[in-house]
Amino acid sequence: MNTTDNTTHRVFIVELADLINRRPATIRGWDRTGILPANARPERNERGWRYWTEEQVPIIKQWIRDQELRPGKGLSHYNPSPEEVEAHIDGQRLPRDPVSVALRRGLIDQELAGKVLAGDITIAEAKRVHKGRGRPRPAVAA
Repeated sequence: MNTTDNTTHRVFIVELADLINRRPATIRGWDRTGILPANARPERNERGWRYWTEEQVPIIKQWIRDQELRPGKGLSHYNPSPEEVEAHIDGQRLPRDPVSVALRRGLIDQELAGKVLAGDITIAEAKRVHKGRGRPRPAVAA
């Protein structure tokens, strides 16, 4: 484990997960199995929580790239460009809310997404309108 002084900013697992675009459970698994490089392993605070230093974050990002921890790595026919690899790494954890998923899958367009987020129509109505099967109903005043 690394030793740090108390003046160094501690990066706890949720913050690290956001910074490297991975889930906390993934990071815990890397730590538990010992696959993180020695200079990227976490310390533990007095409560036993994992933390890293800000200096370790770029080391972990580079390790992810070096290990090719990205989607499609095991597919022999998949040979992405460096830009595509970067996009995969940056977008591995995309938002899972219904509006983002519908947008990503092409089930609704940006305008309809705005109406859903504003509360003017439901996601189901937006999907019907996008498919050309209906018109949005006016919002009912509460």
